[in-house]
Amino acid sequence: MDALAPETPIAGLRISDADRERLVQILGTHVGAGRLTLTEFDDRVAQVYRAVTE
Repeated sequence: MDALAPETPIAGLRISDADRERLVQILGTHVGAGRLTLTEFDDRVAQVYRAVTE
């Protein structure tokens, strides 16, 4: 399974600030490698920052 693939949300599971920053780093790596466009990167980063914290 892809680490960034959408999954069904688990009730009560929330993202921490550290998780959020790690995901943004991973997305940055993918945009740098050409696997994501800047638009895709921006959209996904926005989703990460909209995720609920603990």
